[in-house]
Amino acid sequence: MKMLFLILFLPLTLAAQTVAVKHLTINEGLSQNYIFSIHQDTKGFLWFGTKDGLNRYDGYSFQIYRKDNADTLSLSDNTVTALHRTGDSLWIGTAAGGVLCFDQRRREFHRLQHPFADLAPLTSNQINALYATADGRLFIGTAGSGLFIYSIQHNEWKNVRSDSSSLNSLSSDHVTDITQDREGNLWVAANGLNIIRPNGSVERLERGPEDPGMPGINRISNLYCDPLGRIWVSYRLGIDLYTGRERRRIVTATEENDHFWCGKVRRASDGTFWSTSAHHLLRIDPRTLEPQAVAEFTEQRISGGFIIDRSDNIWIGTAGWGAIMYNPRTAMFGKQPGNFLEHLFGESYGRIRNSLRRGVDMSIFDPMHRGNEFRIPFRATNGDLFIASSDAHIFRIQPSGAITFHTLVPERTPDRKAYSATMFFEDSAHTVWIVRNSGITRFFDLPELHDHIPLYPDRDAAANSSGYTDISAVTVTRDGQYWFGTPSNGLLQYDPKRGTKRWHRYREFDTASVSHNHILCIVEDPHEPGRFLWIGTDGGGLNRFDRKTEQFTSFTERDGFPNNTVYGILTDERKTFWISTNKGIVNFNPATHAMRMYDVYDGLQSNEFNRKEFYRGPDGTMYFGGVSGFNAFHPEQIGMNSAAPTVVFTDLRLFNRSIPFKGDSSILRQPAEFTDSLVLNYSDNVVTFEFAALEYTASAKNRFAYMLEGFDADWILNRTSRTATYTNIDPGSYRFLVKAANGDGVWNETPTALTLIVRPPFWRTWWFLSLVVVLFLSVGPIIYYIRVSELKRDQSRQQEISRLLIQSQEGERKRIAQEMHDSLGQELLVIKNRALMGLKTVPAESKEKRQLEQISEGATAILKLVRSMSHSLRPPELDRLGVTETIRSILGNVREAYGMTLNAELDEIDGLVAQENEINIIRILQESLSNIEKHSGATSIDLRVVVMNGTICITVKDNGKGYSKDSVHYGIGLAGITERVRILNGSLSIESGTGSGTTVTVIIPIQPRA
Repeated sequence: MKMLFLILFLPLTLAAQTVAVKHLTINEGLSQNYIFSIHQDTKGFLWFGTKDGLNRYDGYSFQIYRKDNADTLSLSDNTVTALHRTGDSLWIGTAAGGVLCFDQRRREFHRLQHPFADLAPLTSNQINALYATADGRLFIGTAGSGLFIYSIQHNEWKNVRSDSSSLNSLSSDHVTDITQDREGNLWVAANGLNIIRPNGSVERLERGPEDPGMPGINRISNLYCDPLGRIWVSYRLGIDLYTGRERRRIVTATEENDHFWCGKVRRASDGTFWSTSAHHLLRIDPRTLEPQAVAEFTEQRISGGFIIDRSDNIWIGTAGWGAIMYNPRTAMFGKQPGNFLEHLFGESYGRIRNSLRRGVDMSIFDPMHRGNEFRIPFRATNGDLFIASSDAHIFRIQPSGAITFHTLVPERTPDRKAYSATMFFEDSAHTVWIVRNSGITRFFDLPELHDHIPLYPDRDAAANSSGYTDISAVTVTRDGQYWFGTPSNGLLQYDPKRGTKRWHRYREFDTASVSHNHILCIVEDPHEPGRFLWIGTDGGGLNRFDRKTEQFTSFTERDGFPNNTVYGILTDERKTFWISTNKGIVNFNPATHAMRMYDVYDGLQSNEFNRKEFYRGPDGTMYFGGVSGFNAFHPEQIGMNSAAPTVVFTDLRLFNRSIPFKGDSSILRQPAEFTDSLVLNYSDNVVTFEFAALEYTASAKNRFAYMLEGFDADWILNRTSRTATYTNIDPGSYRFLVKAANGDGVWNETPTALTLIVRPPFWRTWWFLSLVVVLFLSVGPIIYYIRVSELKRDQSRQQEISRLLIQSQEGERKRIAQEMHDSLGQELLVIKNRALMGLKTVPAESKEKRQLEQISEGATAILKLVRSMSHSLRPPELDRLGVTETIRSILGNVREAYGMTLNAELDEIDGLVAQENEINIIRILQESLSNIEKHSGATSIDLRVVVMNGTICITVKDNGKGYSKDSVHYGIGLAGITERVRILNGSLSIESGTGSGTTVTVIIPIQPRA
């Protein structure tokens, strides 16, 4: 036996700060926060036994079962103390309701009653433990009536009790846990350790004398038989491991750790053993059997509920604080408090502190500094380490250990902070450069530094209004070019040989420019460093700059990138990027553009990171700092969650109402999770499938895809939505398939299936169709001929009325336009001219002159309006110059009035349609352009009027917001276009989608004039 207090408890303070856990409480839907037991069933659902009911959890929501005094098949007591499973049956122990068998297929609770008349009923004792063996026996541990053995198949009972007069009996009637070893022996914890042999004999195992100072050696809480056949015994004072009769102490409690209670022991798939104390999560190395506390829950006392789920997530029940889920993989990201400067360079900082002279600002050594005060030391190729202070001082620590002190400006310079170094870089000649607010300075091994190259002010650069320094990022490419990121002027390319600068800035609506002028980081492409640069922006996402074409390609939230703020980019040995954002860290492959996202549930300090706080150490460790500390990890050690999620149906709905599975009229006979077929009537034309992925590592990141075979052509990616709704499915037989991927993109390629049968209406049954065929063959041709003739006559009359109406409208428009131009226009012109003549005869500053000027201006305005209205009613160019010039005139007006970019291609089409039909082409164009101006929100229009293959093809395309087919409203304008196209014997098609603009295409056959 050995004391492991130092091994076990020294790391707890640090672990408590770094562990990432997920909490489930009443705020997330749990019925009560005190959890006695946790279990995972065969399908993958999690079950929580609480002080207020039984909870089933699917990763998204809870289904709660409680006692109902009006229902004999409900829970017998709301305090659920023990859970165990055999097949689809869940065995439930309660505090005051005995033992129940929950039939999950019927959702019914059946109560067990033992036959012993001389014993108190099971409801008189709290049920502490349930354990089922392979031979069909259920062992029930009670708090006062010993051990009950129930044969599930034969409904036979046996009771094993304590007998003070016999050592061959249980050591106590208070049974706390039960397990079975590989030889079939039953181990029973009952204020001592007992073995019940297969022949029924009972043996008490001597645990040794009680220590008066540390009582509790026989107060055993949990037993566990591992795959090697060893028995783990958890008790008040620690954990013992039995290999046969040999006992080994694994964990020892002391007065210093408050004699903690140890809880259940369970084994993960990698062989690691896990357990708990009253306030700690313990990991036990399977080789050395040495324990380590990986998490401390100071404010939360751990209860008896403890399991490891199929994905190796650890679930811990607490005594009043709900359930805790710990994902062991989160430790890979090395979450730590503070920032990483002291962690990485603490020794160097200490040496400088000891050598500093008075008056030097020491704030650079404050680990709490963020923002502009965050300065990462720089190590040059020759091993020199450069550290900048925030008051324009620089310290150099040489490999020999010598420390030199340098200043960027004279000591008495006012506002020295404005001259401080913000970062360093090294060029191809291994010259070290110091980046300052306004430019760069070459480092000389002299007390005073000189040779400053100013990059600001620059007549080609706008003033910096961001509040950050003028240089926010820097890199030197292999051809010797310097590249600087700025907070408000985009990307600056500097050629040190020529001393020339070139700016690359954001241009509105230009997708080939950098997507934002605030640049936070720059790196070379690891695959093609001579061609591509990768740039992180504050609001424009990730950018790739092609130096050959000088074009940028952006990756933003619209493209699936998690966030548009990119703080830092680091390259790993596999030539992939690790990128910090405001929504976690992204592992991005610059060659394939594949990405994998990590968030706080993967072990990150927070989803939000900080600018400047990223660094790759000499050993390849990556450091990213954020609002709640920093992460330090080796990329090759970041594993993938390989657990493919199991998908289950959680609800089936008709017209958005759940389908009941109980009742004679119900179309279901089992709950949704056990249903494999569904038969609907043809009138049940709105059906919804709800499903869940039972993989709990990051439920919110699970993705779904579904397909209704025979209806859908391919899989439909549903992302994180958990429902699929279908309407108006034709009668027939279908299969609904659904699959899911976990947060790391691992798909379950064996989909969950449900057969869907839609019955036909009576008029689509074989007997009704046969009757219809007979009737149709006899009288159908006559009825058909009469009906078709009537429809043709009606259609012909309607088309003639429409043609005459349009013809009448155009005639009236032409008459009104001519009268407005010839009569009203001439009268207004006369008024204007008379006013102008009168102006010549009145004094310069007289009242009459002002009135005549007003009359002239009013007449001019009205005259302009009249001419515009006349032109709209009937373009005068149509009769004078022809349809082609009329279209050109309309396009000129559109360019002037709409304020949009207009690209046009126009063939000569004069004489290709009847003269009376030319106005219909004009009206189609006018209405199409008017709809764009009123409704689309577009910035550009592409118009083509071309002659091809004996037709006139008119295409009007905009880049506006578009519309879905479900939301389009067919108003007068669209109806007019449709009718005019029909008059021209043409065809019309309209293509649009939300956010993708609209394209109107009209094909008119050429009908040259006679």
